[in-house]
Amino acid sequence: MDEKGIAVKALVVYYSLTGRGEEIAGILEGELRESGMEVTAVALEPDPPFALPVKFLKTLMLTAYGGMGMGRKLKSLPPEVYEDEYDTVVLIGPSWGFHPAPPMTYFAREILPGIRLSATAKTVVVITCRRYWRRHLKLLREYLARSGLKVSGYLALEHQGREPLRFLAITARLAQKEPPLRRQLGRLYPPFGLSEEQVGCIHALASGMTEGNIGRSVRASGGKERRLYDNQAYLISTQEKMTLLARRLATIPYLILRYWLRGLIPTDMKEPGDIMRKYIRDYEAEIILERLGVVERDAAAAMKALTYMHNLTTKGEITEMTSHRCVRRESHCPAAGFLTQGFCRDILSGPAFRGLCEAINPDLEHIHTTYLSGGDDVCELIFEMRR
Repeated sequence: MDEKGIAVKALVVYYSLTGRGEEIAGILEGELRESGMEVTAVALEPDPPFALPVKFLKTLMLTAYGGMGMGRKLKSLPPEVYEDEYDTVVLIGPSWGFHPAPPMTYFAREILPGIRLSATAKTVVVITCRRYWRRHLKLLREYLARSGLKVSGYLALEHQGREPLRFLAITARLAQKEPPLRRQLGRLYPPFGLSEEQVGCIHALASGMTEGNIGRSVRASGGKERRLYDNQAYLISTQEKMTLLARRLATIPYLILRYWLRGLIPTDMKEPGDIMRKYIRDYEAEIILERLGVVERDAAAAMKALTYMHNLTTKGEITEMTSHRCVRRESHCPAAGFLTQGFCRDILSGPAFRGLCEAINPDLEHIHTTYLSGGDDVCELIFEMRR
């Protein structure tokens, strides 16, 4: 690392079956080299290669439904990859059936632990997908943790267009044939490759890497940020509320069961409060930030996500809002009459807000100073950046 803490050596690893990942890697490599960084770019090549279409489709199905963490052996990497010590590792690859593509899985689990990294090395993940990418990111985090690494930032880029047309476009691309109905559908047919907005997001990611400012959860925004009215509330449709509540009703009981069975099935949930911490961190935080169009990963992002979640039940007002510190005071909570302060602090809201901080930024912390359930006039909720 240099005097400013900026990464000076980067390893860019990509797997690309359609050419999209290779295009992303080329943009990042060029940007990083122009900034003065030393870059080693490596394309992962399966050994043996995937045979289209039958054997490939079989592999895809096994990855999605039977191959939890299934890998695919690779051709040997160039010897020079193992010679340098890297400050930043960039992993670029597609999602196959909610999982990282098998070549990337094999690299993360089997090869990356043998590559020399600095003590402060950062890892950036770029995911190409049709829609679903969160499980892909979750699995990569687990694989990287085995090497003592954490995901410092990520970018999720969906294919252009809407289903089922983009599925047809991707399938045709894999088969290297003229997409069906392209002439008949004309402009309705989704273009393949990167949109201008996505290219801009890649450039922004590269700028953050060269400036030493990689957010933990950098990703493409789907549009303008949703308006926060009077520092109090978001407008949330009934359908949106029902979708959020349905997700909670489906997922939280599952996590409770996993916690009860922790002696039989390994899990990172050790205490009762870890149920809500894990739910918010892994299942809700990013979905909410995506809906709000929030790109930044700071105290303000956490406060906006909290405000959205609390719009369902509580009333309050944000009294301070900066990127480093935010304060919200809530005067009404329907659960305050029957929940104890200890339950809120240790089982419900305390762990949930810690999970929110973990999902947004490792330097973010939550402070809960007063509780309605403890007899105070308000709940005062604070998010602060440690540095």
